[in-house]
Amino acid sequence: MQRYYVNKNKDQNGNHEVHTTGCPHPPAEHNRVPLGLHASCGPATAAARTKFGGRVDGCNWCCPACHRGR
Repeated sequence: MQRYYVNKNKDQNGNHEVHTTGCPHPPAEHNRVPLGLHASCGPATAAARTKFGGRVDGCNWCCPACHRGR
């Protein structure tokens, strides 16, 4: 299980990015919303969508399996 969080701020594509603890490109701590422990980025991304709607993407660096890049 990995601890996940989502960035409160949108990226250049209008998405809130999901990150793991230890990500090499994390948002500032005051911009993080904790998502809890998840087995993979899929459930973590789904949890972020409940908070921010459909505009959620995985971080390219720490959640590449959930990164759509759009």
